[in-house]
Amino acid sequence: VSKPYPTGAFWTNLVVKNGDGPIGLYPYGIKTLDTGIQVSYGASRRSVSRLAITDPFLCDLQISSTQQYLSRSVEGYDNISVTMGYRTATNGRYRAHLVKSSPFVTAVFDNATPIISSPFSKIISVDAKVVQNSVGAQYIVTLGNYQKWLVYCSEPVALIWKENTLSSPTPIKGIVRVAILPVANSEQAFNLLLGYVQKYPTGAVVSFSYPSGTIANVVYTYTTVGPGSLLMLALPHHVSILQYPVVDNEENKHIQSLLSPIWTIKGKLRPVVGDVWKLQYNLVQVGWQYTLSEKLSTQQLDEIAKNLIQDVKSIYPTAADPYTFGKEIGRMARLALIADNLGIADARQQAITNLELTLTPWLQGTNVNFLQYDRIYGGLVTINGINDQNSEFGSGWYSDHHFHYGYFMQAAATLARFDPGFFDNNKAAFDVFVRDVCNPDSTDSDFPFARHKDLFDGHSWASGLFQQANGKGQESSSESANSYYGAYLYGLGTANPDLYRFAHLMLTMEIQSAQTYWHMPNDNIYDNLFASNRMVGNIGALDVTASTWFGSELEYVHGINMMPLSPVTAALFDSQYVQTQYPVLATRLPPPLPVNQQQCSANPVCRNLGMIGLCCPTADGNLLACCDAIGQMQDEWKSLIFIDLAVVD
Repeated sequence: VSKPYPTGAFWTNLVVKNGDGPIGLYPYGIKTLDTGIQVSYGASRRSVSRLAITDPFLCDLQISSTQQYLSRSVEGYDNISVTMGYRTATNGRYRAHLVKSSPFVTAVFDNATPIISSPFSKIISVDAKVVQNSVGAQYIVTLGNYQKWLVYCSEPVALIWKENTLSSPTPIKGIVRVAILPVANSEQAFNLLLGYVQKYPTGAVVSFSYPSGTIANVVYTYTTVGPGSLLMLALPHHVSILQYPVVDNEENKHIQSLLSPIWTIKGKLRPVVGDVWKLQYNLVQVGWQYTLSEKLSTQQLDEIAKNLIQDVKSIYPTAADPYTFGKEIGRMARLALIADNLGIADARQQAITNLELTLTPWLQGTNVNFLQYDRIYGGLVTINGINDQNSEFGSGWYSDHHFHYGYFMQAAATLARFDPGFFDNNKAAFDVFVRDVCNPDSTDSDFPFARHKDLFDGHSWASGLFQQANGKGQESSSESANSYYGAYLYGLGTANPDLYRFAHLMLTMEIQSAQTYWHMPNDNIYDNLFASNRMVGNIGALDVTASTWFGSELEYVHGINMMPLSPVTAALFDSQYVQTQYPVLATRLPPPLPVNQQQCSANPVCRNLGMIGLCCPTADGNLLACCDAIGQMQDEWKSLIFIDLAVVD
């Protein structure tokens, strides 16, 4: 593994800090420690509350070697897998091919002696099974926590059960596989899984095709070893778009009837047989401008124009950190596009001038908090960010790059459209933002491929080189979608079909996964107590929360997954979902104040400021900061609730 490092990959918990954090493979949580490969089926001890669901990591089974541990390292990875290799004394080795959504966890041994143990749950029974035509040894292992596991060794050796371990009497050259069994029909599931135990995945190649401007295909071609058919597990969002294998053919329906339920934090998994998967996405239809369902009145257009002309003169981008500055230039770019849509040339030119004046120092490296290329990991970071891992939301350590640079890409795309000369002079600098976040080139030696994107889960992971207790996580699904929208516009603005097709697909995938795993119109994915929040705040590999990094108020949880408002908002928030979401948000809006309390004189702070007349709200409907009622909610968050209402009204 070498630079550029995949800082957004689902498996970085295995290597950052002490390398002892868990990752989510579905259905398992995995740790790779000095003591071996730890496997957790956390769904069996799931914790559910109104604000969180957690599948706690606790080692149910550990696969290791009786030989002394020497070292471990990542031997390879791809878009949906990672291989961790172990070296032992006496020149032995074993490696774990950690491939997402395999019903088995697989370890390949070479001159090492496998040992399977349960450090925290006593092994209470081991049932050796004699199976006709089996080339190895197979067992049902029952733990003190009532879990039942299939344990398989490809070599015809009798594993020795002693106290809390199962071990081979000799070193082997072969595989060990373990799989959780449904408690209700463990014998039938055991016999079923044995039919698929010999063929195991070592990784996958992910490819893309674009048959038309409205459809894109994503194909997983699994790399495998061994005879037979490959059994894998599909996440909920795969099921409706999986073209082949057919989810509901006779073989798969039979497997599903026996091997169910198998749960993950993202819902129930569906068994699917096949070593090539084809997913077909209907690309979201979105462009530069908002699509209006009906014409605006002259009065509405005049009101928009009046505020637009004022805004382009008064909200000058000035922030020193890339996230806040990014939001400021993203807003200015949107104002330029609205001005163009309304035909207000002066306002559009003012917005473009503002963008160019404020972006130039960032592009030339003359601002105080300048951007630079990190030659160690391969990425674009600020000087403040790389010197302080806690500043700028951890962006110097590769968290949230897509959130931050998505706004830069939208500003750059807008300039490419309206001032090609300025854009061309700075194109090399602008291109770096795209390569850092939405790089379609897997051969690029300076930046990783699609840094934050998880091509199996469909959405991105925001956390960078930080160890997190429940694996990678992401909070703002809408800002993630916004980043790929920015890359898509950049591709359109620069007439780069490879980029805009790729970014269009990444955007569509992000929206589909956000609608599946963040939006909760019902309890199809999550427990109904948790689903009553209607929006997930943060998704981790092993947990989901209805809270944010800065609070658990409903407007925070929903609002951070709505901002920024853009033409993508209509694609992300369909009216059917908002009809169930808005009533929850509406409970956070304060009731109208009686007329006597609206007066400035009824609010001490307003009165002490010498204000008279209406303050709470004013005649124009604005609630001033001196009002006693303002503490209930900031207007910035309230505005997002009204935007939500606009989807259905």
